Amino acid sequence: MKINHNVLKRLGLLSMLADHIGLVFFLPGEPVYIMLRTVGRLAAPAMCFLLAEGYVHTSSAEKYMKRMLLFALLSQLPFRLICEKYSLQEGFTGNMLFTLFLSLAILEICSRSAPSGSRDFLVFLLLGASAFCDWGVTAPLWVLCFFVFRREPVRRMQAFAAVCAGSLILDGASAISRGLPPSRWAWQAGIFLFLPLMRLYTDEEVHSSKASRLFFYLFYPAHLLALYVISVFFTS
Repeated sequence: MKINHNVLKRLGLLSMLADHIGLVFFLPGEPVYIMLRTVGRLAAPAMCFLLAEGYVHTSSAEKYMKRMLLFALLSQLPFRLICEKYSLQEGFTGNMLFTLFLSLAILEICSRSAPSGSRDFLVFLLLGASAFCDWGVTAPLWVLCFFVFRREPVRRMQAFAAVCAGSLILDGASAISRGLPPSRWAWQAGIFLFLPLMRLYTDEEVHSSKASRLFFYLFYPAHLLALYVISVFFTS
């Protein structure tokens, strides 16, 4: 069995929805909460993988980045409403589309610029900026792994797994230092569930209509806003 670009998009959206339903409607530590949030760990690596693939095939990286920035701006309010209601982030945090925008900028710099100290400095700055966004530095590192090793599937999986391991070690150490039980954070290991999807992925050419592409961009802010409104209704 193989999965293509469009199938992976749908799986990513479904896992994202499952993740946020678990967050909004169930309490941390409950079995359903753990299950949904574990499945939901597929969403972020899927988005990063599709971003790297999209960058390779796009006819205009500039338009791609502008589109991502536009929807990142549209998504920030629903993202902040969810974060503040469920105390997810401290201080300002950009939503996942900002993370993907910064990741695109990193790919553009690495692809268009010859290796130099100034190029490395710019990449370092963008990685630092991503630390203030959802998924932090982990997501841009995934994107780089997917892009750099796109023609070497085994090394791509190894690089992804290495970044996952590093992220889990840091997250686990932070959670333990705050006295959180494993039921509150161990489900983060669900990011490794993306490995078999990488193995099944095929880079076959697929057609996506403009309406379909727009739907995938709008789904992120729309579902966050809908879940927030529903949660307010049920808790009022």
